[in-house]
Formats: sequence, C-alpha cells, structure tokens
Amino acid sequence: MNELLARKAEPWSYAVGIAGRSFVFLAIALCIVAAVLMIARKDERAGKLAQRIFTFGSLSFVSAFVCLLVLFVTHQFQFKYVFEHSALDHELQYLVAAVWSGQEGSFLLWGLMASVVGVLAARGAGKYRRWFTVVYGLFLAGLAGILAYESPFQLLLIENIHVYPPDGRGLVPSLLNYWIVIHPPTIFLGFGTLTVLFAYAFAAVLHRDPVAWIPQVRPWAVFALAVLGVGLSMGGFWAYETLGWGGFWMWDPVENTSFVPWCAVVAFVHGMFVQQARKKWYLANVVFGALPFILFCYGTLLTRSGWLGDLSVHGFARMDAKALILLISLSAVSALAFFAFLVKNWNEMKSKEPDLAVSKSALLSREVFYGIGAWLLYAFAFVTALGMSYPLILRIIGDKPEIIEEGLYHSVLAWLFPPLMIAMAVAPFLTWRGLSFRELFSRITNSLAISIGVIGFILLWMKSPGFHAPGPDDTINLGPFGKSHAVVTWILFLTWLCLFVAVASFWRMMESLKRSRQTVGAMMAHFGIAIAVLGLVFSRGFEKKAEVIVHPSEGPTAFGYALETLEQTSQFSDRNNKIPIRAVSATDEIVATPSLYYFPGNDGEPTPMAWPSIVMRPLYDYYFAISEPIFDVTEWTPFVLSEDPIKQPDLKAHTDVVLMYTGYKVEGSVAEDGESMLTANMVAVMDEQTYELGPSLRVKVGAQPESIPARIGDRYWLSLGTMDPKTHAITVKLDYVQPAYPVVVYFKPLTMLVWLGIGIMALGGFLAAAGRRKERLATSHNEDAP
Repeated sequence: MNELLARKAEPWSYAVGIAGRSFVFLAIALCIVAAVLMIARKDERAGKLAQRIFTFGSLSFVSAFVCLLVLFVTHQFQFKYVFEHSALDHELQYLVAAVWSGQEGSFLLWGLMASVVGVLAARGAGKYRRWFTVVYGLFLAGLAGILAYESPFQLLLIENIHVYPPDGRGLVPSLLNYWIVIHPPTIFLGFGTLTVLFAYAFAAVLHRDPVAWIPQVRPWAVFALAVLGVGLSMGGFWAYETLGWGGFWMWDPVENTSFVPWCAVVAFVHGMFVQQARKKWYLANVVFGALPFILFCYGTLLTRSGWLGDLSVHGFARMDAKALILLISLSAVSALAFFAFLVKNWNEMKSKEPDLAVSKSALLSREVFYGIGAWLLYAFAFVTALGMSYPLILRIIGDKPEIIEEGLYHSVLAWLFPPLMIAMAVAPFLTWRGLSFRELFSRITNSLAISIGVIGFILLWMKSPGFHAPGPDDTINLGPFGKSHAVVTWILFLTWLCLFVAVASFWRMMESLKRSRQTVGAMMAHFGIAIAVLGLVFSRGFEKKAEVIVHPSEGPTAFGYALETLEQTSQFSDRNNKIPIRAVSATDEIVATPSLYYFPGNDGEPTPMAWPSIVMRPLYDYYFAISEPIFDVTEWTPFVLSEDPIKQPDLKAHTDVVLMYTGYKVEGSVAEDGESMLTANMVAVMDEQTYELGPSLRVKVGAQPESIPARIGDRYWLSLGTMDPKTHAITVKLDYVQPAYPVVVYFKPLTMLVWLGIGIMALGGFLAAAGRRKERLATSHNEDAP
C-alpha cells in the first residue's frame, strides 16, 4: 500500500481525465440543446445553429474518446478503467484496443461511431434533417448520460484512498489477439449506422412522409448491412482462431445481439427495392427501418445488464444501477415513442402513398419472393431473439438461468433455412410483373444443373482417402417436429441449397455486367453469402474430431497421422510460448504450433491459457487444440501381495506396463522411532524388459506421508500411496516422467470457403452501397430522373 501511495502522477494526466469526463457532459448538453432548437425552429438561421451545435455535440464524443486513448497509451493506472484493462507489457495495438475492451469503453466506442456517422448522414438528410437531428441528438444525449454514470474516467480508490499502481491488471488473455484491434470498431460502426436508419424512419413518421426518405436512407442501409456482416464474420473468425472448440458460431447471446439486427437490416434493404419498383410497402418499410436499432438496443440491454450472469463467453461487468436505468429508459422510450407516433400519424401517412400502386402481384414474382424472404428473415430473428432471452425468462420465473445449446438452434432454424435459400436463389430470376412456372424453370435450369453437378464432384471427393466422412449410423435430429436423418444426406442437401444460391447469384451477376451494373454489387454479395454459408454448413456438418494424449509412450494417431510433441519454444510464463506438434502420415508431414502459457489468476495461482493452431489447406483445415500438460497415467490402484500376474490388476488398458507386487519391507516404527519407511517390492515389465522397483512411503509423526517414487525406464514414475498394516495390501499409481498433452484434432473440410465467401460478400456490399450513393446523388441533382 505504501508503494501505491508513494507514486505520483503527472498533473496533466488528471487534467486529461477531467477533460474526458467534461466532454461527456458537454455532449449531453449540446445534443439536448440541438434537439430543442430544432423542435422550436422558427427560421433557417435557427436551424443552421442547431446543426452546428449537433456537430459540436458529436465531436464531444470524439474528444472524450481521444482523452481516454491518451490515458491508456501513457499508462495512467490511477484511473480505474485503465488499471483494469491494460498493463506495461502490452504492445501499442493492445493499449489502443484496451480502450474498448470493457463495459465503459465499449459504450464510448458506440457513441463515437454513432456520432461520426450521424454527422455525415445529417448532411444529406434534406427535408428530413430537422426531425433526424432531433431523434439523433436525443439518442446521443441518452448515450452520453449512460457514460456519465458508467464512466471510464473514474479514479482508482482502495479503501477510499486514491492510489497510483505501478502496473495494471492487463487485458484478459483471450483478448490479446489481433482481432480485438479490428473487430469491435467494425461491428460498432455497424451498430452506429443502425441509429441512422432509426432516425430516418422516425423522421419520416414525424414528417408524415413515407415516400421520399427511401433514396436518402438506402446507401446507409446497404452500408450497415455490409459492415455488420463483416463485423459478424470477424467475430466468428476470432472464435475459430482462439476458443479451441473448432467452430465459428455458438449462438452466444452477444453474437445473437449482432445477428438479429443484421437479419432485420437485410429485410429492410429488400423492402426498399419493393417500394422503389412497385410503389408498395411504404409503411412496412418505415417499421423495417426502425426495428434493427430497437432490436439492437434490446440485445444490448440483455447482455450488458448482468441479467444473464456469466452465461456468455463475452464477459461484461454489471452496470452501474443508474446507468442501467438510463439504458432501459433509452431503449423503451425509443421503441414506444416511435410506435406511438406511427399509430398517431398512420392514416395521414397512408394517404400520402402514391396512387400508382400496382395491383396484386403474381405468385411467381420478385415482390412475392422478397416478401417471403423478409418474413423468413424476421422468423430467423424472432427465434434467435427468443433463444437469447431464454435465460432471462428462466430468471423471471425463478429458475436457474441457462443458455440454449447450439444443437437446439440448429434443429429449429433448420425448418426456415431451406425455403429462405430457395427464395434467395429464385428471386433474382423473377420479374416484378411475374412469370409462369415454365418461364421460371427455363431461367433456373442452368443453375440447377450446375449445382447438382458440383454435388456429384463433392461426392467423388468424399470417397477419396483424404476425406473423413461420417459413418452411416451418424444421424442428426431436426427438432421436435422432425425426425432423425443421416448426417451425410442432410448436410449434402444443405450444401446443394447453398450451391444453388451461389451458382444462381453468379449467373445473374454475369448477366448484370451487360445489362445493369448497379445490381452487380448486390449479386456479388449474394454469391459471397452463399459461399460463406456453404463453408459453415459443410465444415461443421462433416467435422470429425479425435481426442488423443500426445506422449512418447502413447504413440497416438489422428486421421492417419502419428503425433508427437517437439520441444516448446519458450517458458510457460511467456505469452508467445508454443508446443509444436509434428503429425506424420505415409504421404504427408505437418507441424502445428498451438500456444500454451500460464498467467496469474485472481487467486494468484498459475492459470493456463491455450490457443489452437490451424493448419489450412485448400480443401480442409486440421485444427489442433491443446490443453495443459498432465502427468497422471492411472488412478490409485490397489494391489495384493502375490507373485501370480493373473491376480494383479491389469494396467494394459492404460499403459504398456505389467506390474506385480511381490513383497514389502518396513523399516522403523512410528510409535517407537517417530518415523517409519514402508517399501513395496514390485516387478515391472515394459518393452520386454524387466525392472525391479521399490517405491517407498515415509511416515512421520505429525506430518503427511511422503511418497518416494521409483522410475520405470525413462517413461514412468511409480508411486506408493498406502500400505495396509495387517494385509500389506497397497495402492500405487503411475505418472509420466515427461509431460503428456491432451490434444483435440478436428478435420474441417471446405473451411476456406468461409473466408473466401466473407471477402466476396464484403466487396459486393460496399460496391452496392457506393452504387446506391451515386444513384442518389444523380437523382438529387436531376429532379426529372426516374
């Protein structure tokens, strides 16, 4: 404690902390003032003043973020948040990432991203700018209010005394990964853009005009769709590379908080196309534009409130009580106010719908299939939201909270996936006026044929020696309304659906290059999503798992590879320490390098941290997950005095050793001498070699018995645990001389498609957003443009 009190911080650091907190309060004041001025606006001059104040309010978030960044980079551990999330040995990129690694910093990151995109979006809001600024300003003020209580600028107090520790606790070891640097800013940029969609939708309601806002909001909607999709994918890649369970997605509540709004944004984007082309869905699109933000606020409340306990792998501290009340209020008021004004202005908005609305569409039309897709996406979102709410429901009714396992999500959503993929494949070939079945079939015949042909090639590959296919008895359960099916049949069916979408999207993309380049980005995004989902389905469905103990005495094999560990690269205290594993088959040799090190836990005891190693090949991954070393070979095993091997326990199931207990020796007496040495005479046979052993047990008055093991070659230690004083029966156990490593090896086919598909999806999404922005600018400069 004296060391903590003796250290002095530079005065400027306290000034930076005070400035950071002041900028938060300034953001509250300026955003509220901007909203009030916009509401009471009497002339254009007042409106411009409100716009400038809104911009300065948004810049206050940027300034607060910069202040916190300075505190982290300069190691100002006298601030509680800096102390809890950084350390002197962290590299610069982790000091920067530590800013958003905790509860308070992530709220500030949300405010930063929302304020930046808000200022940019407000410039092009046109006639909606007044109410756009009001809605956006009040939201930013509420978010800043949360930061006023959930502040990252609080000083560190121990027993109500301000202290300055020499070092910080540092980031949680699982966060010391490059994904922490890029994933949160990307996903929060998407979350911030959801506020743009909500503010536009609310402004359309308050302006009572559900028509003209669509061209203005569409580039932002497509941008949000692309960024959220990329952010979601980054989270999956992060999990795949670090968590050691061999998958990308676990339906964790925090993952679902991102996935549910993404589904809603997809539905909104396609709804806008219907409105633009068919002059329909005006009021539905107003709701579709607001729901992604409302759903994200609900998910944020669910995961940040502490109501889910420790059920998520994304750990957040329990919020300050007043900050939680503000978050509840912000979420509830946003939703209730939007729907209240929507109901109030419904009839007037309905009357402003154009009279050009087209009559009822044909069944096989693009509008109908877009509608089917939108409702299926919302069904996906509803099921997922219900699943992530399940722990809260259990808590409300008084039961112990628990999460829904991955398998249940898959078995329920499996009923929605096929019709969604079919709609996704067929819709691009349809026209707005509709086709006959024969016309549609003629358009999709090539895509059907190619996708079925590719399945044929996949079947041939699955017959090759390098593919480890599930057995005929492996089945999958399709939920309460279905029955079990063979894994191979079901996964191949899902694979064909993804291929059908991929081929159809690619076909339409090639046609669009000649006819309508504006749709190239959208078709490319569809193609990328189909490829990524194909990789997810195939790699998870045909995943094979082998659990082995890697030790020279074991000679383990996995998927035809003999495994052995090589010399570790550093000390166990080094975060970069690796345990190389060499895998050798008849035709191949690979070296995996999983990481394993120890860090001080909360109780001061060494705690293991392991990172998997992924050996990537074009058609499959080998995924190696290592655990901390073990030395136990057997449990304590009883032996009776006998020279007959038949009467001795059989350890062959565990080791390559045969043991016999042939005699004993007792030296000294505890009662008379205060100490006694008990020795078991044993014979061990290993590798056709015989060893005569004498494991001992030293017993002293007032002390725990001390076991003195005997060594069997260079492989095992034999320890004596107990010796019965009457029958002289004993218990012994075997331990490895060298550490043995439990290793789980996964065979993951076509995992590379996940990475490839996400890259294509991102490129297509950004091309689509840029194209829609150019279209909007051209329209805004030419009133006669269609």
